[in-house]
Amino acid sequence: EKAEAERKAKEEEKEKMPETAPEETDPVGKLIKYSIAGLIVLFILIIAASYSNSNKYYVKPVDNGVQIWKGKFSPLGEEFVVFLKGAKGTKSQNQVYTREEISKPAFKYFLNFADKLLTEPFPQIENIREILKKASLFVITEEDSSALNARITHVDMIELIYKADAAASRLDKAGFEKALEYLHKATLLALGEDEAEFVQKKTELIKSLMESGKPAEKANLMEGVNHVKSE
Repeated sequence: EKAEAERKAKEEEKEKMPETAPEETDPVGKLIKYSIAGLIVLFILIIAASYSNSNKYYVKPVDNGVQIWKGKFSPLGEEFVVFLKGAKGTKSQNQVYTREEISKPAFKYFLNFADKLLTEPFPQIENIREILKKASLFVITEEDSSALNARITHVDMIELIYKADAAASRLDKAGFEKALEYLHKATLLALGEDEAEFVQKKTELIKSLMESGKPAEKANLMEGVNHVKSE
């Protein structure tokens, strides 16, 4: 009886055990699974290689400056970024740079270029904006961002001074009032001390002309604008 009880207990325990799934014997199904897994691995490798290539920069010397190229977001290939006129690069075109390594000299180049144009008696606004747009491609630090924003604000101020000067050149009360509107807009910019003082002096000049009753006198608001420092 004891042996019979043990036998029944083993049979009951065996019945409770879950049945194991039969091993898949379909060769086509296995091939599909392995193919999908292989494609996923290949896709990951392509993305990794593309990301790595997109972080590579190259300096290519040309006759009158250097070109900066960067890797495309693909395993291979490059794309043109900017041209630095008058700049000098290394003789080797195969040297690879990181974004951090290439950004510092490139940002400094465009910022200095913009500053040079700002010292002209009548700065060309659109040209300077284009230079600053190129500089923005190489901003990597908070200091770079602050320096770029200061130049952008300075250009915005000069543009408003241009408009105020054009309005004041009408040599009538309405023109002077319009000039004051532009000068007021300039005061709303994040101006540095030197810039704010310049705008204030031009505002006082317009007001004095209006109050003196001599609207025929040209204000010449652009005078001295190339000596104002951006901060």
